[in-house]
Amino acid sequence: TTGLSKTDDRIVSIYLTKYDSTIENSLADPLYLVLDPEMTISESAIAVHGLSNEIVKGRPKFREVAQQILDYIEGSTLSGYNIVNFDMQILFNEFSRAGMLFRYMDYPIVDSLTLWSKQEPRTLTGAVNRYLNRVMENAHRAEADTEAQIEVLRKQLQEYNLNLDQAIELCMNQNR
Repeated sequence: TTGLSKTDDRIVSIYLTKYDSTIENSLADPLYLVLDPEMTISESAIAVHGLSNEIVKGRPKFREVAQQILDYIEGSTLSGYNIVNFDMQILFNEFSRAGMLFRYMDYPIVDSLTLWSKQEPRTLTGAVNRYLNRVMENAHRAEADTEAQIEVLRKQLQEYNLNLDQAIELCMNQNR
């Protein structure tokens, strides 16, 4: 996309493929489109995906390929990473600007981020289980929570090969 705003930013590229979960390596029939977003791509977005304003100039507009996208996904289960909180909203707004209704709630959706979060809860108890490979005792008690968090942090620093200053930088950049 041109940036991270789900309402104002636009799609720069879209890649769709068909996948049969019962057949290993069953990716087929991809649809890959680089689009002219009809607005300036932010420098931060260019740094992420590498598609510059020059590259997208003269490419099709979303409204020109909207029906092709709808035809491609018809009858499909939609899947992606953080697809519910980002992709579906961006697509909904793009289809709206194209004068089309995208009824994404009518599609079965599998979000890998949601699946991961449900299978490995993003709680301190979940972190203790994941990083320390044990069940947390006395969860939600101040002493137990603090001691467990310190153990989890030590394990994260080790696993991600970070020192404390690097962890601070990562976390501070995340919250800005």
